[in-house]
Amino acid sequence: MTETMSEGYNLMLYGMGFVFVFLALLVLSTYFMSFCLRFTHHPKKEAQPQATLKAINQQSIDPDILSAITIAVSRYRAKHKT
Repeated sequence: MTETMSEGYNLMLYGMGFVFVFLALLVLSTYFMSFCLRFTHHPKKEAQPQATLKAINQQSIDPDILSAITIAVSRYRAKHKT
């Protein structure tokens, strides 16, 4: 019985060790990939199409809505000063 128990403990330790090493390698490889992407990935700024800008400029905005938006933005900026 003691031989079977020691064999079971050996198997358990090898299994847990293998899982630990595998997960550690997975974490390290993920960290390394994100580290490499910081230096190679440069996102482009997306510009709005000119047609969309012209459509926005041609629309008439209701003065009541514009004043409500202005008040909301000023209150937000006053509340969240950085």
